[in-house]
Amino acid sequence: MRRPSVSFVIPMFNEEENIDHAIDAAVEALMKYTDDYEIIIVDDASTDASPMLVARRSAENPRIRVIRHEKNRKLGGALKTGFAATTKDLVLYMDADLPFDPDVLGRAIRAMQVTGADVIAGYRHDRTIEGPRRAIYSYVYNALIGVLFGWPHRDINFSFKLLKREGSSSSPRDR
Repeated sequence: MRRPSVSFVIPMFNEEENIDHAIDAAVEALMKYTDDYEIIIVDDASTDASPMLVARRSAENPRIRVIRHEKNRKLGGALKTGFAATTKDLVLYMDADLPFDPDVLGRAIRAMQVTGADVIAGYRHDRTIEGPRRAIYSYVYNALIGVLFGWPHRDINFSFKLLKREGSSSSPRDR
């Protein structure tokens, strides 16, 4: 079975403390689970040294692409830009502070293959480590999303999302 290609999107705003480690972890996982990958880092108008660190890394590895916003567009804008730039079969999004181990990519790809799902979304087992206020806020927000959209989920804001780039064969474009 052919291993799917993967686009790995990392939004970045002032991540000089995290970005090198995030790139290292992403490359390690990608090399383990795919033969064809790209890492798209969206620099959302960083003002620290992170753009220089990423420029150095992209010069060393042509599979790392950088897109820079001149004006900060916040997380949603950075993700929109990153997702629009993807070219591979699957798209994985991860924050630069490594909220999960990118090595779970292998299990997520396998889950996608076994179930035929178009999206695999991870979640945190324990939200209480972020403090009681954040845990309550997250619980209420997730419950509201469930009521409004009738969509079963556990942690809508968690950054682990593995998606098929082109969607399923039932999309309007394929009809």
